Amino acid sequence: MERLSIFISSTMKDLQEERKVVDKAISQLRFQALRAETIGAQSVSPEEACLMMAQGCGIYLGILGGRYGYIPANESVSVTEMEFNEARRLGKPTLLYRKEVDDPEPRQKEFIDRVGDFEEGIFWRGFSQEDVPDQLSEWVKDDIAQLVTTMLKDRVVSAPQVAPKGVLLASLGKAPGAVSGLYHALTERGIPIHKVVTISPKSPNVRRCVTLLQKEFGKRNVEYQPIYIDAQDIRYESDAFEFKSAFSTALQEHDRPENDVYLGIAGGRTSMGALMAIVAQMSAPHAYLYHLWVPDEIEEDGAITRLFALSPARQQEVLFPKEYELVKVPFVRHAREARE
Repeated sequence: MERLSIFISSTMKDLQEERKVVDKAISQLRFQALRAETIGAQSVSPEEACLMMAQGCGIYLGILGGRYGYIPANESVSVTEMEFNEARRLGKPTLLYRKEVDDPEPRQKEFIDRVGDFEEGIFWRGFSQEDVPDQLSEWVKDDIAQLVTTMLKDRVVSAPQVAPKGVLLASLGKAPGAVSGLYHALTERGIPIHKVVTISPKSPNVRRCVTLLQKEFGKRNVEYQPIYIDAQDIRYESDAFEFKSAFSTALQEHDRPENDVYLGIAGGRTSMGALMAIVAQMSAPHAYLYHLWVPDEIEEDGAITRLFALSPARQQEVLFPKEYELVKVPFVRHAREARE
């Protein structure tokens, strides 16, 4: 639980002081506070980044004040309500704090009333301006500690008494060895991989790579799941968005307590690896991110258009190289976290 992340969800203009108090309280507990002010520049919209944090957090912490907040174009609810809806959909452990105000905006009152319907299943605490900062800070620390204790007890009771299942999620381009080689490198290090998932465009050459990987992983009794996006390549902004969405969905599906998730960014376009790293940074900073280095001659022979012209022995050398470097890629940490 030392890397547990807690997402602070609220409107900003009216609750800046409260957000800072909660952030500090979370940091004092040595957990990771996620909030929109600290994510920096990202290749996604602000509302999408907030939804990704709501999806990837360990605990959702909402603060409700008098303002309803920003409603994005083509949306019917505010970003704050979207975050709450996503957390509820995913069953995130939830803490809610409602600030007493005289005249909340009409949409905010509707939102508060709706949230109140979930009160039996959500920890809900009211507070006033007089409770900020000291009392609110103490409440937040106590409430988080109590919730985490409950989460740990539930984990002990429900955790299966088996070793975690190793899952490799990797980008795939026109060189299948970028995936099979990473699988090979991990297993040589004593890391068992039970399932491999690739995310890729659906060009003919990539499909040939998938067919080859299905054959090779089948020989090794490793489950293999290829995921395609509709695009032939990462050529347009819409292609990048579709690839990122496909990887985000796959990550949410497999990032579970019973799995150890390993992410491979060596295959395909550089942009594919970058998109994977961005999503993982916000959604699963506890996963393991890897790049595979191989000699130039292995990389040159690895292209699917050249691979099939090689002898069977050389194909195996390219797909499962003896000379390689497994490069663990560190996640970027915010300056505040690094100082701590």
